[in-house]
Amino acid sequence: MHVTKLNCAQQCSKRCKGPSPSDCCNEHCAAGCTGPRAEDCLACRDFQDNGVCKDSCPGLHRYDPNLHQLVPNPHGKYSFGATCVKSCPRSYIISDYGACVRTCNDNTYEVEVGGIRKCAKCDGLCPKVCNGLGIGELANVLSINATNIGSFENCTKINGNIAIIHTSINGDQFTKTPKMDPAQLNVFKTVKEITGYLWIQTWPNTMSSLSPFENLEVVRGRTKRGSRSLVVAGLHITHLGLRSLREISDGDVFVSKNSELCYTDAKHWQKLFKSPHQTVSALRNDTCDKKCTADGCWGPGPSMCISCRDYKRDGSCVDSCNILEGEPRETAVNKTCIKCHPECQPMNGTATCSAPVCLPSAAKLILQNKTLCSCVKQFSERCLEEINICTA
Repeated sequence: MHVTKLNCAQQCSKRCKGPSPSDCCNEHCAAGCTGPRAEDCLACRDFQDNGVCKDSCPGLHRYDPNLHQLVPNPHGKYSFGATCVKSCPRSYIISDYGACVRTCNDNTYEVEVGGIRKCAKCDGLCPKVCNGLGIGELANVLSINATNIGSFENCTKINGNIAIIHTSINGDQFTKTPKMDPAQLNVFKTVKEITGYLWIQTWPNTMSSLSPFENLEVVRGRTKRGSRSLVVAGLHITHLGLRSLREISDGDVFVSKNSELCYTDAKHWQKLFKSPHQTVSALRNDTCDKKCTADGCWGPGPSMCISCRDYKRDGSCVDSCNILEGEPRETAVNKTCIKCHPECQPMNGTATCSAPVCLPSAAKLILQNKTLCSCVKQFSERCLEEINICTA
């Protein structure tokens, strides 16, 4: 049975399923139909909304003639490819025009507002976003190597993928790619986010962990290799060292055949997952530092804890902050030790500062011409000449 024809009745604007005027396909159909309605299309010309073909998805806002302004449309939907959806997948960004996108446009950067990732305009220079494998000038490149690793200098976010394989480190005579100096991998120490996948199958024997990625916070998995967004396999590392990693938005994790690897456990990874049906294959574990919580760790020592039992200072877990004694004096904010401002006078037996503003009793006086005192600008204090003190 033929359900699509091009030789249609004159009344038909597009395709049809037969010669009769009643056999015309709906104008939103792209490749034939089983009937005249928009829900009878075999494929949609533009968008598909819950089985109905449309020229666009329902707008997120509608005009209210009584208020003379735009108001939220309770039936609005986002464009996700050629489909209309009520919400974008977690690993995608919502654009200004209501579409689920993988990257933000120029002069904008990715932010999270109320649990939703959006594009916001940069205030001045944007954080440096670089193309990874599969994007732009690296669209057809298979792996990171000595000839392209320099393009990731000072990058904070990588749109695309990172793959480090045998030829990345050892070079390739066939393509005349030179060997990579292991120190070049430290270019990734500024990277906080990878939108695609991270795939590591070869690593320098001189490095005991993946320390170049120690500041990586998120692997989004918007593009995956098979079903996987993070793979660490066949290495001789003793620990992962991914101490800043807090989220794997989508895709599976595969950590295997690393004969010397300790300090990893499947339950650690599961806490990073944000999408349903994500899986992990990760073996071996070891005892974490006593300053770590039961959440575990990424390696030996207090700097590798996933979370701290007591307090954290400069990325490492500690027993306490220098609140009443010790130098420099500190305050605790969300279990993190924050240094007091240098203008604060250390106090004995009482707190010196609060996040990190000096408490009134600890504010130093800086006399100028014996009559004027200068207060630290960020304290938002006013100078009282009459009694020569700085008050909050």
